[in-house]
Amino acid sequence: MAYQNYVKENGKEPKLPGMEFTNQQLFFISFAQMKCEVRNKEGFEEYIGDSSTSLLQTPFRYRVNGALSNSEFFAAVFKCPSGSPMSHTKRCSVW
Repeated sequence: MAYQNYVKENGKEPKLPGMEFTNQQLFFISFAQMKCEVRNKEGFEEYIGDSSTSLLQTPFRYRVNGALSNSEFFAAVFKCPSGSPMSHTKRCSVW
């Protein structure tokens, strides 16, 4: 994983003062925030009906949660119990 390689090469960074999250958790939070969107039912229907969004693109919520729920590192960092929605017992491995 990119963050693990960064820490390996550059050393562990100090925790940000006043933050309740670890640097590892902040890595995943920033990933999810890049894909943050809010859509009501009408907005979603408009989104999936728009041909410029390329054939019913999956909403970002499912893309983010799908990717992270398959990450062993994510589950360890957030202490997700095995078998919980964000820590599948059977994980997909792309790489």
